[in-house]
Amino acid sequence: MRNVLFAAAILAHVGAAAVTVSVSSIVQPHCAYADGFLSVYVSGGIPPYSFLWNTGDTVPDIYGLIAGTYTVTVTDGMAQTDQETIVLSSTTYEGWAFPQPGCPDTQFGPPYRMFCLAHQYQLGVQPVSTDPNFGLALMYDWGIGGFDTVVYIAGPGVYGLLPGTQVDVPFVENSGCTGVIHVTIPNDFQIAPPQILQVDGACSGGNNGSIHLFSAQDPDGFQHYLSLDAINQDNWTTSIYGNIPGDANNEFRYKDLPAGDHWLVTGPRWGWSGFGLYALDWLEDWFILESEDNCKDSILITVPDLGFTCGTVHGKAYVDHNQNCVRNGGAEPLLPGMVLEFQPGNQYAMVDPQGNYTINLPYNSYTVEQQSTYVVEHCTGSPTPFDITLQDPDVLLDLVDTAITGVDVAAYMGCGPARPGFQWNLSASVNNLTAAATGTVTVSMTFDATVTFLSASSGGTLVGNTVTWTLPSISAFQYRSVYVTLQVPPNVNLIGTNLLNSCSVTTANTDTDLSNNNGFLVETITGAYDPNDKRVRTSSQWSDNLYYIGTDEWLDYTIRFQNTGTDTAFLVVITDTVPPGLDLGSFELGPRSHTCQVSIQAGNVLRFMFPNILLPDSNINEPLSHGHVTFRLKPTLPLLPGTVLSNNADIFFDFNPPIRTNDAVVTAEFSTQLQAEGPDF
Repeated sequence: MRNVLFAAAILAHVGAAAVTVSVSSIVQPHCAYADGFLSVYVSGGIPPYSFLWNTGDTVPDIYGLIAGTYTVTVTDGMAQTDQETIVLSSTTYEGWAFPQPGCPDTQFGPPYRMFCLAHQYQLGVQPVSTDPNFGLALMYDWGIGGFDTVVYIAGPGVYGLLPGTQVDVPFVENSGCTGVIHVTIPNDFQIAPPQILQVDGACSGGNNGSIHLFSAQDPDGFQHYLSLDAINQDNWTTSIYGNIPGDANNEFRYKDLPAGDHWLVTGPRWGWSGFGLYALDWLEDWFILESEDNCKDSILITVPDLGFTCGTVHGKAYVDHNQNCVRNGGAEPLLPGMVLEFQPGNQYAMVDPQGNYTINLPYNSYTVEQQSTYVVEHCTGSPTPFDITLQDPDVLLDLVDTAITGVDVAAYMGCGPARPGFQWNLSASVNNLTAAATGTVTVSMTFDATVTFLSASSGGTLVGNTVTWTLPSISAFQYRSVYVTLQVPPNVNLIGTNLLNSCSVTTANTDTDLSNNNGFLVETITGAYDPNDKRVRTSSQWSDNLYYIGTDEWLDYTIRFQNTGTDTAFLVVITDTVPPGLDLGSFELGPRSHTCQVSIQAGNVLRFMFPNILLPDSNINEPLSHGHVTFRLKPTLPLLPGTVLSNNADIFFDFNPPIRTNDAVVTAEFSTQLQAEGPDF
């Protein structure tokens, strides 16, 4: 039997590749230091392998090497060998510097900080000296972030150089070994003002106000502080209220604020994400940085006093599939965009994209009810009662729901203004109104033959004047949007022409209600136009000034805006006060030109926020200077003939005063034989 195994081994060896050794890693030693490293890799042959270096080492990796010639012999299990010789050469040290935000001052000069963080094998043994022209200073960090040496570079040699300039800063370490630190001059220091997305008022004598902001700054290079005093606060790194992460990248929320003035201060932060170094406050001990206050920027924000004593009700809204009244993580979907009605008082709130809601209410007994026909609260019943009292002013109330329908999607359309000779953007969105996934979705959009096709969003296929998309499954309560860019002919005689457009949607999973799977839009070609306007059209598409009782169900609103200024708009906010004649609980969001955050504010105010929209001005890029948002509401019932429904909107571009749109007005009338006047789709 032993002979059989030996013969099998020989046959296996004959078929195997010859043993081969190669170098897999080399670290050259620095100067006369024994800090070189060699590692070898073996392929072929028959394991096990044995190693023999000319140093006497018998392992594959050897450390602590000086410059010289090294040979390793590898022998496999069948006594076959291979040999490799490697020459290590003495080399100099090399490091890299990275900029941090800073300010000009009399001691340090440039509007940046140049640091090199490294291990000792990159910079040698301290002390380290350099040309005073570069003002090199070294210190030990004792392992902060895994690095044991920190170098600060400052001096005339790096002052006044253009951004992007590369400089090699030479140095000599303790034993005389030389090296260089590679420096790239960063861009000039700037602080972009944060965008204040929302300020919620506080109850009189309470601490339940909040501030929601967006920062265009690199969150690792800058941080925000909130203080009651922007002048006398001694240590900005100790925020009074704390920096609470927001709902998205670069978004932050400050909560539990009293009414009154608050200073939001933006300043540099020590550390950068590339090395996981988020807190280098110990550098304050090495450098005098009081002058850093000169490059902080502050904004005064007033948290309104609601004028009455009150408390807060807050919580999450989600679908509880297993009906155990406890959310089981991502398996049970949240309900973003759900409108909540609080009684008494006809007050409303909206669930945010993270499934949270909050509203301040005077002390009283209330009920809350979700304005939905797709889910129902099953743990406490609907409407759900709760009390806000002086003894219990903070109420945590989750809305735990059961889905009562299968898949239901709704199709909507929206557009910008259509003008002779200009491009025209037409969009459609598909909203999943339920907790069930849709499966693959097919969307078709047919545009009026008067206009010419230019392009479509990704995946669109054009046949005639119809574009079709196949989209991935839409998850619970989410949406997808598609668009086409069209060209209106440069013919002024087209002014007044109605462009008839439609869209349709089908889902792989069975849709329980097909009545809302088609969208229609009539757009009139105009000449002169208001770039910031509000328009309304009834869901039957028969009229934009008459609502036919018994025929129409919805009022479809479009708010359009354009940046006609002289610079990019970073934040656009639209507020729309919903009058009593419109049912805010019926709100549904339609297509929007850019990513949009929607909320309901006190006083039944719809608020549409476009943070970091980067909307170019019309002089730079006219087609991209436009934006729009669409939504629909139902009239409050009962609706009497002759009822006039009118409202407008305010549009804010960055920190400029609001632009008030026209009034969008419809009058309720009984339906007559006017169908022939409607568009023929």
